[in-house]
Amino acid sequence: MLVCDRILQKRALDRLKAKEDFQTAGKIQLKLKLARSLSGEKSTTGASPTVEVDKSADGSALAEAIAEVVRASLGDRCGPADLRLICNGKVLESERPLLDQGVRPGGAVMVVKIDSRNESLQVVSDQRKYLESVKSDAELLGDDEGRGLSVAGEGGGEQRTWYCSCNGTR
Repeated sequence: MLVCDRILQKRALDRLKAKEDFQTAGKIQLKLKLARSLSGEKSTTGASPTVEVDKSADGSALAEAIAEVVRASLGDRCGPADLRLICNGKVLESERPLLDQGVRPGGAVMVVKIDSRNESLQVVSDQRKYLESVKSDAELLGDDEGRGLSVAGEGGGEQRTWYCSCNGTR
């Protein structure tokens, strides 16, 4: 039980230090949880690598910093485009600031290596962009009072069916 208490105590102190660094230096310190494709076997020391970025950094700046850590500590040759970053259950977006995406000092980021040359990933990405553009175009056709064209999604996961209605008809 003492080992568990010490681990919890160390984590709490690490989070407090990360919050203090954020307030004084404007840096976000994050603990990295590396997928086995990056780290091989689980570390025997239990120490997770950490990375520090500016509080105004976006997802791409974090990906670059993580790619440097992965190259330096593990010798894996991967670039920022080969990494998917997940924090609080959400994939981090490259263009948005980290703080707007719910990333907090002392938090953890899961890092997964992907094959950026994989055609199926590109197809899914293109489909998602097309769907979002169609949805935003359709929403422009509605008026400010909620009448006209409305767009709503049904279904879960990656498959969604979109229904458009005009003046209450489906």
